[in-house]
Amino acid sequence: MKHRKCLVLCSIIIILITVFLGCDNKKSISAGFDVVLAKEESTGIYVAYSSESRDISIDDFHINLYYGTVYCSDSINPFETNFNLIVYRSDSPEIRNEYKIENFGSEEYAITINKKKYSRKASIEYNHYEDLVIPSWLFEDDEGEIVIMVKGAFDSTFDSAGWNSFYYKYIDSGVVRISKGSNYSV
Repeated sequence: MKHRKCLVLCSIIIILITVFLGCDNKKSISAGFDVVLAKEESTGIYVAYSSESRDISIDDFHINLYYGTVYCSDSINPFETNFNLIVYRSDSPEIRNEYKIENFGSEEYAITINKKKYSRKASIEYNHYEDLVIPSWLFEDDEGEIVIMVKGAFDSTFDSAGWNSFYYKYIDSGVVRISKGSNYSV
């Protein structure tokens, strides 16, 4: 009787673990909303993304993209900034899509960094959001990393960049599963 109870309990635990781990592939994904700050004051450009699903068709690959900077102020003329949104494979940066960002430095691209008390951890709120379509030709290999970067200059003396990335792996014909990659802000 004791062995049977133990067997039933172990079976229930295995089923629960399988259900929770198996469902993970269907859950949403997000990156770039929580950061660990350096010892100095936060500066630069931040990039975040989210998707309701980790499994996405490459023929209709959309993610929610957020980006901005702490440098938004009245002292910056947004028309004098020169920033681009660049999407590329990490192993082939020359193969990419590049878009000019108009008015970067304006309030539309402001972010708010909410520091957690007694910690270097912080959450970021973004003013700017857009739906980013990632072209299917970037998913050339069976697996890889896609980088989403905002890069440019506020003036001739200060270059800045921030990026986030995700890993992808084909799980079916024309469908990739994505996972969190790396991120950085300068």
